[in-house]
Amino acid sequence: MTHIQILTLIALIITSGLVLGVGYLIGQTSGRETGIEEGKAIQHADSAEALREKQLQLEQAQEHYQTLYGRYKRALAASQLGDQDRQHLLCIAETLRVAAGAFSAFRTCKGLERNAHIQREQLLAMAALLQPAEQEKAA
Repeated sequence: MTHIQILTLIALIITSGLVLGVGYLIGQTSGRETGIEEGKAIQHADSAEALREKQLQLEQAQEHYQTLYGRYKRALAASQLGDQDRQHLLCIAETLRVAAGAFSAFRTCKGLERNAHIQREQLLAMAALLQPAEQEKAA
């Protein structure tokens, strides 16, 4: 081999090494960027899942709040019933007692008689619930 061929071979080896080194660095940089992008995508997906879970919890809490608020409104409305309402309930209970007596006379309306008695008992129970509220207001 001549002196020029040896120098050319050395230059070719050095050039190949430089090309391989530059290719390696470009690949490493590209891989790092791809890894960072994938990591961000995974983190975004995890964050989106956590956000969906929190939104679901928020919706459930709002539904629970609405249920409790509805119960509160009904309780508040019930607590505002007065003696006049209690008297109406007692009057209706008496009317149901009379109706139950009339149904029992026919002997074919046992179901209606039973329903009248049940509803009368429920009305008396509601009137009894209103009685202590009136006594507490007087005290």
